Amino acid sequence: MSFSYSGTPSDSDLDEVRFYLGDTNPEDVLLQDEEVQFVINKWNQIHNSNLFNAAVCADMIAGHFAREVTISADGVSIQMSELQQKFQTLGEELRDQHKLYAASGVMPDVGGIMFGEVYDSSIAPLVWSKQMHDNKRAGRQDYGGEMMSYDLLGVLGGNSGLDTEAP
Repeated sequence: MSFSYSGTPSDSDLDEVRFYLGDTNPEDVLLQDEEVQFVINKWNQIHNSNLFNAAVCADMIAGHFAREVTISADGVSIQMSELQQKFQTLGEELRDQHKLYAASGVMPDVGGIMFGEVYDSSIAPLVWSKQMHDNKRAGRQDYGGEMMSYDLLGVLGGNSGLDTEAP
């Protein structure tokens, strides 16, 4: 097992994750290089973010400190459980930073769209009307009233519910 940190987070993924964790002191090692590299190899395939990798490492460190106990004797108290809470909080904060980074436009997030998705004309278009949510326990139903289609531009050939002609 080994520990390395160059002091420049931009040198490598390993240094960047250590920087986010604060695991930069060779005298007080929290994770070995091989453990951090394992997390990087595993999670970069999914998230490709060292912020997320550092959050996973923070959770691993919190798990390590979870087995420590709080000791009080002769008026002296050693609370090791606080370290677990601090690393759990660090993991949450790093995940929040990852979400902000992902939402900033640097990494696109296109939820709800499937690869190769095309329009299926056999599926009835979604509709809505006024007062459609008045009785939520009734479930999906024909709402009556003036229905409006989700096809606001008229691309699908249905009634868009918008008057496009001048009065």
